[in-house]
Amino acid sequence: MDEINKMNVTISPPDKLMKLAIDIRTNGGKLYIVGGSIRDAILGYEPKDWDAEIHGIPIHKLVDILKKYRATDQVGRAKGVWKIFDTSSTPRIEYDISLPLQRNGELFQDLHLALLSRDLTINAMAYDPLDTIIIDPAGGCQDIALKMLQTP
Repeated sequence: MDEINKMNVTISPPDKLMKLAIDIRTNGGKLYIVGGSIRDAILGYEPKDWDAEIHGIPIHKLVDILKKYRATDQVGRAKGVWKIFDTSSTPRIEYDISLPLQRNGELFQDLHLALLSRDLTINAMAYDPLDTIIIDPAGGCQDIALKMLQTP
């Protein structure tokens, strides 16, 4: 696993997302922040929304946990995405919580494979908010530094 944080990037997920990460971990799974929010943090921008991917937890447990957060019913990408709206913050924060689904509807069993299926290397990174590491199997951090867009 290409775990890095050599860019000295600080990623500060909202409290609600951190609590969800703890709940997921307590139930045997892992929450990874993925995609644009990582890219935005590396570029020095405050993410406007947060995308998280859940690995290693049965779907029925995930659904039970998400009920505590008033997640919407499954939406999008073959119903593998739940939305959580944090209206207590200003501006309102939106979280997309997803399962790592392949195009055939099967779950990815490996984080690297899930990340490598994304559109661009700069979106193919994950951040573990509890272990505070960036996982970057496709070299997205380097591509950001080089201002390069390419597929993984």
